Amino acid sequence: MRFGLLLAKSLVFVGFLGLAAISLAGEAGRFLPLFDTVNHFRPFLMAAAIVLLPGLFLFFRRPHRRTATFWLAALTFGLQGAALAPELIRSAVAENSTAERPAARADIVRLVSFNVWGRNSEQADAVAALLALDADVIVLQEMWRKQRPIANRLAKAYPYRADCIGVSLCNIAVLSRHPIARDQVRRPVAQEGGANPLPSTRLNDWTVPLVRADLLVPLGGRTVELSVFGTHLTWPIQVPRQRNQMDQLARAVAAADRTRSVVMGDFNSTPWSYGLAHLDAGLGLERVSLALPTWPAERRPQLLNAVSRKLTAYGVDTTPLKVPFLPIDHAFVGAAFDPVSVSRARLPGSDHHALVVDLAVRAGR
Repeated sequence: MRFGLLLAKSLVFVGFLGLAAISLAGEAGRFLPLFDTVNHFRPFLMAAAIVLLPGLFLFFRRPHRRTATFWLAALTFGLQGAALAPELIRSAVAENSTAERPAARADIVRLVSFNVWGRNSEQADAVAALLALDADVIVLQEMWRKQRPIANRLAKAYPYRADCIGVSLCNIAVLSRHPIARDQVRRPVAQEGGANPLPSTRLNDWTVPLVRADLLVPLGGRTVELSVFGTHLTWPIQVPRQRNQMDQLARAVAAADRTRSVVMGDFNSTPWSYGLAHLDAGLGLERVSLALPTWPAERRPQLLNAVSRKLTAYGVDTTPLKVPFLPIDHAFVGAAFDPVSVSRARLPGSDHHALVVDLAVRAGR
């Protein structure tokens, strides 16, 4: 009995010690971007702290013996709560204060961002689902060469297109129902040599895939100019390159009319990371996607599927494991527009949900 209690105390203490250490490392990410990687998993750190919390009161019966563990728990909850709370509050406020919905669909421009997944084998179903969303503009990522049929099947409904489909390290497409007055494709610089080019490791090189389409959209009884940027940033474990891509993206958007710009794509970065805060400041646009989880979707990591099967075999309800838990697809909107609604849509064959954004012209603009 005494050994069991000692073991429980040790597990709780070591657990909070580890969580506090990871939390402090995450705070160091403010100055050392490499440590920012752990901040993408803040909700899981908070969940682990909540699981351990009852043990603080059950196994440490004497207050003076639980003092150290208490302060480690307080440090963990304080650091994680301070990072998560602002974004969650913004999300709650946004749900209650979105722009008044226009009376007609003609007063709304709908944009969809979707990482189709480069190995998507359900192209026909994905195309049908995209058409059903009735968007004005679709921004697609991971449009590898074998995914070109998706764009071709959408061509009748979306006759205007700017893209780098099948181009190594780029693979972005912007499809539009409305005329594209001007487009620009910025392909990442690749290392020289080899049949399969790799992204450049020189930080002064252009490394972010980017497609820009300047559109003329009929909206609210008039034609509105809209610049749509589609992009796909690298994974957050490649910290220097991702930060460099964010800076390059900010410079590209600065060359356009920010007030009439929308930036969409897979940013591989969560709202409670210092990296995305860095991008927020650099773009100077309103991030309307906030804490809306979009990953994973139908195609899930093998480890998650294995855990789910094992738990199901023991009769455990694995429904919570089937919902997305990381908000890494985002939309940034210029001051000329108000978000009417922001939602996600499950589309076949991908590991991402689609991000669906309805915008209306802001009053006075």
